[in-house]
Order: sequence, then structure tokens, then C-alpha cells
Amino acid sequence: MKLRPLHDWVVIKRDKPDESLLWVPDKPVNRGTVTAIGPKVKEISVGHQVQFNPYSGLEVACNGQTWVFINEAEISFIDYGGV
Repeated sequence: MKLRPLHDWVVIKRDKPDESLLWVPDKPVNRGTVTAIGPKVKEISVGHQVQFNPYSGLEVACNGQTWVFINEAEISFIDYGGV
């Protein structure tokens, strides 16, 4: 399924929780990979690893996959890996 968001919406595939933990929190994971962006998005690109509020945006499930639709302004930061 191809997604094409409008305006400043960003589509994120949420990362899976770390299953090596003995206790998995009820809070959803707050990071993921950008899979699509709207035409008015300025600072985020497809493929970026981003961090966001775990309860923001709109979660959409289709064909066994789940995506998070979120406004660009609600993304906290881009994770370029390694410090």
C-alpha cells in the first residue's frame, strides 16, 4: 500500500519494543522511521529515524501493518545515530 500524506503530515513506521526486557511497558514506543512525507514538510526526509511523543498523531492499521500519521511540528528530533 502506498501512502501519500497531504500538507505537513509525516508517516512513521513505529519501532518495535525491545523484547529482551523482562517487563514491557504499556506506553507505546516513541521512535520510528519516516516512510512518507507531505509536500509542505521542510526538515524531515524519508528514511530519517525520528523521536516523537508516543501519544501524538493518528495510528492507522491496514494489511497487517501499522503507521503513525503525525504533523512535522510534533516530531521532537531526528536521530542520526552515534554520538
